[in-house]
Amino acid sequence: KLSYFNTFREFDDIRFGANEVGIYNFSAHINTIEDSLFRNNAIIGTASGTAGGAINNNNDGTLSSRNPSNGDHISSVGTVSNTSFTENHVSGANGDAFGGAWYNEVTVSDIIDSSFSGNYVESSSGSALGGAIYNASAGTMTISAASRDVSFTDNKANGASSGIHNLGTVTLRANDGYKVTFDDAITGTTSSGTMTVGASGYTGDVIFNNSVTQNRVNFSAGRGIVNDTLTASTIYLSGGTLKLGRDASLSGTFFANNTSGTLDLSNDSISNTSLTTTNSSISANFNLITDINTDDGSADTLTISNAPTGLYSKAEMFAYFILLSDIKFPSFNTFMAGTIPPVTTLYFKPLVLFLLSK
Repeated sequence: KLSYFNTFREFDDIRFGANEVGIYNFSAHINTIEDSLFRNNAIIGTASGTAGGAINNNNDGTLSSRNPSNGDHISSVGTVSNTSFTENHVSGANGDAFGGAWYNEVTVSDIIDSSFSGNYVESSSGSALGGAIYNASAGTMTISAASRDVSFTDNKANGASSGIHNLGTVTLRANDGYKVTFDDAITGTTSSGTMTVGASGYTGDVIFNNSVTQNRVNFSAGRGIVNDTLTASTIYLSGGTLKLGRDASLSGTFFANNTSGTLDLSNDSISNTSLTTTNSSISANFNLITDINTDDGSADTLTISNAPTGLYSKAEMFAYFILLSDIKFPSFNTFMAGTIPPVTTLYFKPLVLFLLSK
């Protein structure tokens, strides 16, 4: 077991070739890494599959030239806390390269208050994926901002922005008053990779300032703020708040299946948001917050493709406006339950239920 408690540990300028790595874990349970720095560690590989510039968690004990014959494997990793991963990198000369700082195929209980910056992965002849982290299909990771902010900044894969390449399961969560911020892209495919934003008891922000591509994204608690393109086969609003910035867009089938969820379109601009649904994807009420221009009466609009018949009987949308000046009432389409025609595309402005004037 590898356990560090209340002691600063520094892994600095470690160089490995032929797929060696700063911490290569294939037969033990890592308990805790705490108050540590992984900086400028590197793997320079000549075979395909070079991975994990600082940490490699491999569930089958094999990685090219490292091939233990005993077949041992690890089942889990404990916690990593208050640790920085900076300028670690993986270079693959003849094939694919993964995870500039971390390659993972196992369960990582929690990465707490730890940030990733300037890590990169590169390959001259194959794929380079996961500038900071590559989470394989068997991998499960939780990243938490518990008592300080967490950030992914300036991590790259073959020169392109890349915080995490996720094919497995990742949970992102923040305590109240703290945030997890991705200035880097999160990549994957629309057929693999699940990302959950928030968890019970976590009410802080998870902020996406770059693009996200996953199979499934679930906004379950806290507030997820999307400021770029989010592409997924399914986008769930099962709790908490999904807030869209001015440059945000959603691509994928939208599901609302919990009455506590809120879709927040307020971003100090009047815009239209498009959602794609199915006849059964909206199965619960959810709240809607929009912008309204009190001078001309304009308001945000929502376009729902493949809208369920009788939408308001399944999802009544509540818009709350604090009006600080005289208002010119916009023209609202006030479809009520049972009166929406069976059309494939429904275009409407929010139904105002509460108006609070100064």
